[in-house]
Amino acid sequence: MRVLFSILFAGLLVLPACGKREVPITGDLRRTIDTVAARQINLLRPELDSLCRVWFDSLVAEAADSILEVRTLERQSLIGQ
Repeated sequence: MRVLFSILFAGLLVLPACGKREVPITGDLRRTIDTVAARQINLLRPELDSLCRVWFDSLVAEAADSILEVRTLERQSLIGQ
């Protein structure tokens, strides 16, 4: 639930960036935005770190397989020349 709220909150922050800005950003508003963003990042950090730990091995294996496949194709094209 927290993750969904954080994603929606981040989306709401990004959407106004797509249009014309009518209200200038003051120093106080910028500090408020930075504070809220920092809090959200700190809330999400443990969850994101745990996802990285879970996915790391499979991502490394997939990348290694992809690299080996590319290198094999390169060798075959060099031998075929």
